[in-house]
Amino acid sequence: MKGSVLRLQLLIAAILVTLIARNESDGYRLRRSVLPSFYNLTINIQASRNGGLGYSFIGEVAITLQTNQSDVYEITLHKNSLDISSCLVYNKDRILCQNVTITSLKYDQETHLLTVPLLEALTANENYTLYFKYTGYVKSRGQGVLSEFYKTDKYHSVYITQLEPVYARLVFPCFDEPAFKAKFQLRLGRPSEYNAVSNTRLIGTTKKGNNSYVDHFDVTPIMSTYQLAFVISKYQARGNRSEFAILSAPENYNYTEFSFNVAERVIDAYNKVFDMPYKNLGNEVLLFATSGWFDDNAMDNWGLIILSEKILVQKPGYTDGHTNKEITCLNIAHEIAHMWFGNSVTLSWWSHYWLNEGFARFYEIFLTHQVNVK
Repeated sequence: MKGSVLRLQLLIAAILVTLIARNESDGYRLRRSVLPSFYNLTINIQASRNGGLGYSFIGEVAITLQTNQSDVYEITLHKNSLDISSCLVYNKDRILCQNVTITSLKYDQETHLLTVPLLEALTANENYTLYFKYTGYVKSRGQGVLSEFYKTDKYHSVYITQLEPVYARLVFPCFDEPAFKAKFQLRLGRPSEYNAVSNTRLIGTTKKGNNSYVDHFDVTPIMSTYQLAFVISKYQARGNRSEFAILSAPENYNYTEFSFNVAERVIDAYNKVFDMPYKNLGNEVLLFATSGWFDDNAMDNWGLIILSEKILVQKPGYTDGHTNKEITCLNIAHEIAHMWFGNSVTLSWWSHYWLNEGFARFYEIFLTHQVNVK
């Protein structure tokens, strides 16, 4: 009898927890009535008076989307700490449907939900473009677009992204949930003395004037918003930026040979273990960039893995001991595993995050042992 009562109590508790969680998430989760398929995104880091990089950026994003319903009179997505100056809606023929007044936009500070009211309902299964122009802000720590520094004869700025799990909304208005996957095409504005990398290969650069350039990157595979990444820096590449490389401060170039060799051997091993090699997933580029202040050891952005400097840089007598090298091998193998487990195949919600990490943890041990790096 006691066992039956206990089971009933556990069942009631489970139902209550589910209902409470569902009710709490109802105000935060996006509806599936509008789905994005493509983001055309431009980020221009603002130059400061002394000629270096500043602490804000101007962004433009055109989101291709559609609905499968016939009564959709609003579009709801995410933003956080972005000042929107323009919002436009275009139809499938790229004709302006609505110039949305900024005062009519509805924003919930707690949930980060931004609702765009529409004068006419969206037509089901037709493409629309939602355009925003806005200003965003660079942070010294935390998430979004971050500023770092390294010192040689003087201080050099590095601008780097950290968007997992819900920080893409700090960089551009977007459907910032992992299940809302889409393709992305990014353009990055930068001063001439800097270089930029992102998830995909650089396909062109145009001069903008005032000693600045815009780098144009190839279209990404279909992926979640949190996997978008870029680095603007004076980093030097070991390898080929258009295919496979490790990017670090120039004075660390001579100390990245070990991690480069490890990454080469690990990706080759994965290509043999899986029936679908890395490039068949839809991205020809796999880059690794160092971060001096990165809170975590690594971030598995698709095509641009960001790891802390202590992982990628092996300095003699300082970070090149056996334990350091083992940690380097495990971290590189772990983050590359995410290209399959997490990036190509993605969780539908963060409650399933353990699947991402579980598979990556297994393969980091399996592959590190298999390649037998010394």
